[in-house]
Amino acid sequence: MIGQAKEETKLENLEHTGKLFFSEAVATTGSSLYFLWHTGNRPVHFISSNFSTLKTTYTVYEGVSYTVLGTSTTSYNRNRNFPDNSISLTQYFGSTFSGGTLLSTKQTGSTSSPGLGSQSPSIGSEAVLKPNTYYGFSIIPSATCDIALNFFFWEEY
Repeated sequence: MIGQAKEETKLENLEHTGKLFFSEAVATTGSSLYFLWHTGNRPVHFISSNFSTLKTTYTVYEGVSYTVLGTSTTSYNRNRNFPDNSISLTQYFGSTFSGGTLLSTKQTGSTSSPGLGSQSPSIGSEAVLKPNTYYGFSIIPSATCDIALNFFFWEEY
């Protein structure tokens, strides 16, 4: 509990200084979703929170190669008094990628209790991503369900 309180304080401080960004996606789908992050010239810290109403697998790969980059998406500064575009991380949705090193696999939701949904822990699961690297994310639902993805991230200065 103390560790979680420290993480929440850290995020609040980043938010107040205009250095905390977020992006989110909500979908109802039975198909797999794929997207890429390309980090800029600084390490990126990120925390995710994922929700689904049925069993869904979330996977992150480092150092992927892409065949379809996808459509760039907007990151938003959590402190609306600061610009949205002051981070060098670029996000792409609808990507196709291969290879890379598996970093993380998480599951949410349940096949035995559809509709109840579940959320993966967000606070305390921080990852630090390498600069100038492509990261691939895959979201694979077991059947048509509601999915919500929330990412919070910041760069080292």
